[in-house]
Amino acid sequence: MMLIALRKTMDNRQQYIKNQSEKAKIKNGFNVGSVNILFGEEPHFNVDSFVQNKLSKIPEDLLNCVNKIIFGGFYLDGSYVGKSVNDIIFLSNKTDEDSLFSDLIHELAHAYIRKNYEKVFGDGRLQKEFLSKRNKLYHKMRSTGVPLLPHPFYENPRFDDKFDKYLDKSIGYDTLSQLISGIFPTCYSVTSLEEYFCVGLDSVFSGREKILEDCPVLMEKVSI
Repeated sequence: MMLIALRKTMDNRQQYIKNQSEKAKIKNGFNVGSVNILFGEEPHFNVDSFVQNKLSKIPEDLLNCVNKIIFGGFYLDGSYVGKSVNDIIFLSNKTDEDSLFSDLIHELAHAYIRKNYEKVFGDGRLQKEFLSKRNKLYHKMRSTGVPLLPHPFYENPRFDDKFDKYLDKSIGYDTLSQLISGIFPTCYSVTSLEEYFCVGLDSVFSGREKILEDCPVLMEKVSI
């Protein structure tokens, strides 16, 4: 009976979103719960398909971490595009539906952290798992002879611009993707503890949770 009720609730929510989007005629946007969905320009994707097949699958606890989601037509510096700023997510709509959804989940993950920091990181377990993987990567890098930054860089869980550029430019993601095999789920998840969580959440909602098999604490934390 509970499963039937849950399905009915989801069906009702999907129908509500569909009705709202049709009523809004795209340009004016619509609300999903307390979140305002806005379009700054004519969308380059199928809105009806996106809201029914993607947006309606996002749990309310995650979606409600922001006040607005704006697609396209930005009157801001380009650095804001694809970012969550002041509880507003700005996304380019000039991409395919799956990539757009992945970008949205990733930015919602950052917003979720701001609202639920203690829940995600408070017990220290995720940081412990992350730094253990960083240490494994360091020793693997050292054994293969790639250029290394001093070990303290690997012990810092926060984002560091120098470390980020080192991974991207000095090592390169082609080489890094081989080095992280069996350690990190993706190259970008190496960047910082926060990105480790965001990549994990995106992986689950994008149907790629298999890449988290070697990350038990991360898998637990992104089960929201």
